[in-house]
Amino acid sequence: MAAGRDAATAAARDERRTQLPSRKRLGAWYTPDEIALPLVRWALAGRAGAVLDPSFGGCSFLRAALVELARLGATEPGRRVVGVDVDRKDTAADAAALLAAGVPAPHLVYEDFLAVRRLPLGRFRAVVGNPPYVRHHWHELTWQRAAQACLDDLGLRLDKRASAWAYFVPQAAMFVAPGGRLALVLPGAVLNAAYATSVLDFVAERFRRLTLVRLTRRLFEADEESVVMLADGRGEPSERTVAYHEVDNVDDLLDPGDRKVTVLRAAGYRFKQAALPEATAELFDRILADSRVTTLGAVARVRLGIVTGANEFFVRPVDRLPRQAGVRTRTVIPRSRWLQAARWTESDLRRLERQGEPTRLLYVSSAATPREPLRQEIDAAVAKGFASRSHTGRRDPWYALTDRATPDAFLPYMGAHPRGLALNQARSLCTNAVHRVNWRDSMEAPVHSVVLASWSTLFSFAAELFGRHYGGGILKLELADAQRLPILTQSLDEATVLSVDRLLREHGLEAGRRYADQLLLKEVLELSDGEVDLLRASSRQLRERRARSKLLCG
Repeated sequence: MAAGRDAATAAARDERRTQLPSRKRLGAWYTPDEIALPLVRWALAGRAGAVLDPSFGGCSFLRAALVELARLGATEPGRRVVGVDVDRKDTAADAAALLAAGVPAPHLVYEDFLAVRRLPLGRFRAVVGNPPYVRHHWHELTWQRAAQACLDDLGLRLDKRASAWAYFVPQAAMFVAPGGRLALVLPGAVLNAAYATSVLDFVAERFRRLTLVRLTRRLFEADEESVVMLADGRGEPSERTVAYHEVDNVDDLLDPGDRKVTVLRAAGYRFKQAALPEATAELFDRILADSRVTTLGAVARVRLGIVTGANEFFVRPVDRLPRQAGVRTRTVIPRSRWLQAARWTESDLRRLERQGEPTRLLYVSSAATPREPLRQEIDAAVAKGFASRSHTGRRDPWYALTDRATPDAFLPYMGAHPRGLALNQARSLCTNAVHRVNWRDSMEAPVHSVVLASWSTLFSFAAELFGRHYGGGILKLELADAQRLPILTQSLDEATVLSVDRLLREHGLEAGRRYADQLLLKEVLELSDGEVDLLRASSRQLRERRARSKLLCG
């Protein structure tokens, strides 16, 4: 029965996915010509060889290939380019222009690139393009099967949560001819996502040199930053290193000039660290080696908040609560921005209730028989597809939540600024916009020390360093990242938490942070003013790095 329910859930997800605008559904964000031409020029490296775009979409790379091949003196340049794309309808107009320019119709292959094993012209001097950015939860069932078959052929394993681009990159690399080059425009996840390590290893082992260039301003109107991957020398002995640099404009993309180019070991990929002063890395390593410093994961279990699958139905203000047998509610935090201080109290909760905020989580017993108006609400939710979402589809009935685990403290999952822990004095629950933190039985560090340390510059710097962002400048702390965050085990009393809580509420984040820094970084760890200032400046540098969002082109 479980297998049948999983299949039905996947089918419902695929049906919802087809209702999305085609650009979002296919992850299609077309590359501007001013980016495509220099990348094609770099990939061909002065030789009129064959060019492949594995996801040709708006055709900018193929148009650029025709221009560059003609410049290099190629006869019938159209016969030297091949494109693959799954979407015949949205590419029709641009593809017609390519056909008119001499590209043979069989060279425009309308198929899922991950299912392709042979192409006209075989392998290519240059493989260039912009793979789709589709995230894992929108992958169609048929696409998932093709992707897994592709990985099996390549001998590669990827986390099932990997986005579509991560599958395209190794497949594209296999179509590069010996000595050829690969140039791809990728999302910022290549620098942030854990699964990206496998992709980078795969490419680094098969090319002589691998370079990643982060564009510090957005290339597309999509809420996503861009990174250009340049792989040179297919099949040649690998340097097993990665060159990395950041640029502000197209002109510096292939020639960073005097900009620092940092070479990283292929097993490390510490891209954020590469942008920081060496003194910061040395100071941070020294702090982590201190016996009084441990990690949040060592003293607490960090878990996702409750995944309802349909917050629109389950999370409600008090004036929308059904009253009948078998229905209960718990107070809940559905938004991380509610956590602005070191304590979550009954007063915080009541203030938000008076403002009409959704502070209650609905629990309907699986044995209850819903009556009106709840029955009507359930039917309306089913009509909207709530019952067939990935998480709701696993429950029977879908509206019967069972997770009621109450945390000792909260840690915001995402936000514009990293924030510290908030003690759960109101005994509320939280959705997965917030992480649940429960102290370990073996915990030796005082709770108040842990909470105070989480509001220090050391904690916020580590959050910027370990956290991830996938566009839009929002910092996200995945569970593995949160567990690595450093805290101090120094014995402190409750008064310190009350003091930092008051400062945060009355004077804001900076005042609370300076208090924590004085008490812990300066007085306990005995850091100098200059060292604390260095941590603050580096934290600010990382925050500004992810916050840049001005469009580079267009």
